[in-house]
Amino acid sequence: MKKVSKIVAILIIVFLSLIILLVGFAEFFEDKITDVALNKIRETIDAPLAIEDISFSLIKEFPLATLELSGVWLGQEIIQDSAANRSSAIDTLVRIDQANLSVYLLPLMKGKYELNEVAVSGALVNYQVDSAGISNFDFLIPSGTPEESDTSVAAFSLLLDKLMLENVRCQYQDNNLKAAANIFVPNINVEGSITNEAIDISSEGIIRLTDCQLDSTNLSLMNLTEVTYKLDYADETVTIHDLTVDTDGALLSANGQVTLQDTLLTNLKLVGSNFSLDELIKYAPVELLDEEGLKKLSGRINMTGTVNGVVSDSLLPRIDVKFALEDGLVKTVDYPTIQNMNVRGEMSNGALQNNQTTSLSIDAFHIETEESSINGNISLRNLDRINYRITTQADLNIDEFQQYVPDSLVEHIEGNVQVNLSTRGVVPDSISDAFIKSVLANSVVELSLDKVQLQLDSTLSIDSLSGRMNYQSNYISASGLQVEVPAYHFKLKNGSIGVGFNGNITQLETLELNVDSFLFQTPQSMVEGTTWIKNLSYPNYKLDSKMHLNLDDLGGMVPDTLVKKMSGDVNASIQSAGKIHLDSIVDHLIDLVMNESSILVDVKNVNVEMPDTLINVKNFSGQVALKSDTIDITNLSGECIGIEFGVDSAQIANVYRSVIVKDTLPLMVHGNLAFGHIDYAMFEPFMESDSTITTELEQSSGSPIVNDTSADVKGDPLRSLTNLGFNFQIKGKVRGGSIKYKDVLLNKMSCYFNFRDSLYLLDQLKCNAFKGNINNSFRYEIHEEKSILFFSNQTNGVDINQALRDFDDFKEYDNTYIDHNQLSGLLSTNILAEVVIRDSINTEEIRMQGDMLLENGHLKNYDVAVEIGEEYNIDNTDNIIFQTIDTKMFMFDNAFYVPLTNIKSNTFDVSIFGMQKMDMDCEYHLRFYLKELLNKGESKRSERKQADASRTKKDGGTKGLTSIFVPFIIKNSEWQKKLREGEDSDGRRDMKRKLRVKEKQIKLIFNPDLVVYDTGVR
Repeated sequence: MKKVSKIVAILIIVFLSLIILLVGFAEFFEDKITDVALNKIRETIDAPLAIEDISFSLIKEFPLATLELSGVWLGQEIIQDSAANRSSAIDTLVRIDQANLSVYLLPLMKGKYELNEVAVSGALVNYQVDSAGISNFDFLIPSGTPEESDTSVAAFSLLLDKLMLENVRCQYQDNNLKAAANIFVPNINVEGSITNEAIDISSEGIIRLTDCQLDSTNLSLMNLTEVTYKLDYADETVTIHDLTVDTDGALLSANGQVTLQDTLLTNLKLVGSNFSLDELIKYAPVELLDEEGLKKLSGRINMTGTVNGVVSDSLLPRIDVKFALEDGLVKTVDYPTIQNMNVRGEMSNGALQNNQTTSLSIDAFHIETEESSINGNISLRNLDRINYRITTQADLNIDEFQQYVPDSLVEHIEGNVQVNLSTRGVVPDSISDAFIKSVLANSVVELSLDKVQLQLDSTLSIDSLSGRMNYQSNYISASGLQVEVPAYHFKLKNGSIGVGFNGNITQLETLELNVDSFLFQTPQSMVEGTTWIKNLSYPNYKLDSKMHLNLDDLGGMVPDTLVKKMSGDVNASIQSAGKIHLDSIVDHLIDLVMNESSILVDVKNVNVEMPDTLINVKNFSGQVALKSDTIDITNLSGECIGIEFGVDSAQIANVYRSVIVKDTLPLMVHGNLAFGHIDYAMFEPFMESDSTITTELEQSSGSPIVNDTSADVKGDPLRSLTNLGFNFQIKGKVRGGSIKYKDVLLNKMSCYFNFRDSLYLLDQLKCNAFKGNINNSFRYEIHEEKSILFFSNQTNGVDINQALRDFDDFKEYDNTYIDHNQLSGLLSTNILAEVVIRDSINTEEIRMQGDMLLENGHLKNYDVAVEIGEEYNIDNTDNIIFQTIDTKMFMFDNAFYVPLTNIKSNTFDVSIFGMQKMDMDCEYHLRFYLKELLNKGESKRSERKQADASRTKKDGGTKGLTSIFVPFIIKNSEWQKKLREGEDSDGRRDMKRKLRVKEKQIKLIFNPDLVVYDTGVR
């Protein structure tokens, strides 16, 4: 026990002695050590320096020696030279409130500095750079060539267990970069050792930045950036345990390692959290925001990434980043606001860590406007030759975007459009044919329209445009197409089309389109078919289509100014194939239609009501077929301009080759036609219109309008048809119908016809008229210098009284020689004639012969008959009732010749022969009967009229009756009265001889039996 007490006492004495020794040693050496330290600092730093207080202790942290400095101040002398008046001032560089150093005592005695701890509290650093780039600390750096190091000096060794900085502020301003910042360090701790051989330290702390500025940026808007870190450095490697940068609207963190060698070797993990775009947007230049019209930007961005590999001038490390944008919003002046924008993706520079392996992958993006949205994903690889893959789905309300469509195109637009797009490929250096072909081969597009409305102008709009369209692998299809065009009363209720194409779309000559189907339906109409087109520069094509058109359904498409109303059905089928020459498309299209197409049209009960009701079409039906330059018409019927018409069958051949190409082949027309009732009255408005126009032109010009009366038109109207430039033959048969001209009515008309460019034939032109029937034939020949008209007329039982009455006694022709009150009877004729037409019709070249028979009629108050009655004292010549007037006549040499006319009447019988010139001069020789003259026409006519016909002489006399011969001669419009002549008088004999001569002459030059009227139509 005593020994323990003794030991304790000795220890206490040793401890107290040691303390006394250290205190004494410290007190003894404090001033000396302080002076040495200050002198050493002043030798090292050639600058104003001041320390308010310094203390040294060996026992405060024994076995450490401690040095405490207070009020440390480091300055810079500033010399100002203003107008040779030199002055000086001292600027503060560093001010330290408190600095403590702890050094291991034993190594210190040996001249080694092993720091245990350095603590700085309450410091201010003022770092300034002038406009020349020189800082206020540059003067502390020795100038000149540094002396070679003294190898005899012991190797430097600094061991630092701990460095602590608290409440350190740095004021930074760079006038060269026009940058500034206040840096505040709440605390930084550093532990480790630094020797010539190695550096091994650990550090952690906090750094805060405020009042930052950088020229031409909005960095001054930053409130606070705080950097928190914890890292180690050993063996040239920085190990980052935690690095966090927390600034306005962004939080960044990192951890990993960076090896500092000739090149940097990195292995880092980066995290970015809550990047707030509405906060970060404040750093963007105001001019840029105004230029882009950006009013608001918001959203949050989060990202994580890794950096692995070597960093050098030629190498980049492997960088992989994942990012996400949430709740994004972009509001601009000109465009719809984008909201709820979400983007998720990743980015990497790949295994080779260069452009070739760099990729950007947006796994999903979502963008919304107020009424639209877009979703999709994007993949980009290889920045040197971008390989892309894009998929998008868009649901667009196009009303939002109508303000971006020029008003010159569309006044208003609305509706919904859905678009699905998928495409992939490689972006070339320039757009080439191969790239376009690749895009088409590797893209898929789906487009859906829902009730799209377009207001093109104040009157034209497109409503309810709907449907689906798809594109994939060079094939475009559309289905469910619907659209309404109110201005034209048009409604498409269902439409579809499928088009495949091959070739290069930029080289039209290589493009081939195959429309394997198309269908367009309105409520009551339909068009469908297929087509094929190759080489759009000079297209080859094939078309096969069918259509059913309901005209009432489509009538609204035709302007009311053209058609007021339509109804009926049209069915058609079209097959066509050929090649189109675009440089002469109009002419060539006609060739394709006429020669390379097969068209069949079936029309049923078509009615067309026009603004001018005169040309309305009613009950139009029939079939029309076109093939091989031939048009076939079957069972065609209807009514136009009030006329019923019909075509049992008709064929029109060589239309293109004859009319268009002017080939030697004639235009061939053969048809069996029919028409209904034609009333001239319906054409009178057209005649009145022409008359009105002519009158107005005369009034405006002050002189009458003279029509073109050239010789070939005036005298020969059909000759102009020979100058059409093509030959033709038009033949057929016309049946049925009637024609009414005022009171004249022709019924049951029919004829055969055959028209060629120099020969026009009408045969058996028959009709019922005036209670009888008429049969005419015409042959019109066109020769080089003249035209010849042959005609044959056969009339049977025509009521001449009705004819005169219906023709209003021909008053409009100013040729009223006799009217219907004067003449009646039944007329029968057989007339053959030849008329030569040159510049005009010359009566000297008219040749005619024929018979005329007027039966059972009467002649009242006829001037010639009355005068004869008065001259020969015959009663009742003012009212002659006749049984027959039988006339044989011919026309030749500008005169009518009457070889014989027999008149059997209630008053007297007369036989007449003679001639009538065209100037109305005439010479007739009459035979009367003495008994009738003596009885003054009051003989028993009925008994005599029943006499046997065998009593009639060849020269017209009656056997058993004494004849009285009287001439009737008019020369120069004067009647040369002569009571009688002998039967063999010179005048009668000369006239008979003249008649025989003229009759022989006309038979010599005019033989009607040789005239052929046969049209070849049966």
